[in-house]
Amino acid sequence: MAVPSLPDVQADPALVQQLPRPVAIEYRRQLRRLDADLEAHIAASADRAESAREPGESSRAVSLDEAARLLSMERRTLERKPTWQRLGGYKDLDGRVKFRLGNLRRHVTRRSRSTG
Repeated sequence: MAVPSLPDVQADPALVQQLPRPVAIEYRRQLRRLDADLEAHIAASADRAESAREPGESSRAVSLDEAARLLSMERRTLERKPTWQRLGGYKDLDGRVKFRLGNLRRHVTRRSRSTG
């Protein structure tokens, strides 16, 4: 019996049951790579569109809580000095850690490009 192609499986998900395990793993790898590429493209497109509309938006300061949500990370992870420094964080006048929104978006874009 012939192995269904990825477009055939996408058109009829019931064909998944006919896939040999190595083929299923390869199709999953291809789909994850495509997902990461699409995510990076969407994030980059949003950055360009937002920077054209609101040039100051990318330099907006973001708190630890908002940064954690944007990065899908735990706040406690971001509180560690090496982590927030690596992500371009800084301490404001009150001693609170802040991030520039543009830096976080670039990090998300790079991270999504490197996965897959």
